[in-house]
Amino acid sequence: MPTMKRNHSALEMGEEMALDELLSLLQEQTRKMDEFGEKESELHTAIVGQNWDLMSRLTPELDELSRELEAIDERRHSLVTQLRSERNAAPEMTFAQLISDAEPDERRQLTDAHRALQIAVLRVKSLTSGIDAYVRGSLKTANAVLGELFPEQKGTMYSRQGISKPAAGHAIVLDHRL
Repeated sequence: MPTMKRNHSALEMGEEMALDELLSLLQEQTRKMDEFGEKESELHTAIVGQNWDLMSRLTPELDELSRELEAIDERRHSLVTQLRSERNAAPEMTFAQLISDAEPDERRQLTDAHRALQIAVLRVKSLTSGIDAYVRGSLKTANAVLGELFPEQKGTMYSRQGISKPAAGHAIVLDHRL
């Protein structure tokens, strides 16, 4: 976002630079979040298709994106804390209140960038919950089948002394393609 030429005090110029940086961080975080969502969608496809090679390749990429997102979020949080501090504002000051003094064009751009980030976060949350539901469902089904096939290995087993121990059993291969 190009900074608008205005006649401001040093404090206002510093705040304007901070708002420019905030806009840049919001946009960068949204791009990274969208990239994370794309990779997570690929991961979901790999899990459903049992493509272990693709899963192995995607996991480190998702870890790296996660670290990058965390670093951007920390910088953004630090900048927002700095802006609040410069205004002697309460920590619970909303984003809208924080940017309320900005020029209308700046405020619109910041609001749009903030909204785009919120939407990207919701998309990723939805993808994550979809993957989680699929994996949990698969594990529940596999455990139910194994429980029916080997009832003697269900639940907690106890020794003659009354000490609990995991059920001992032999390994079983469900799918030779693995």
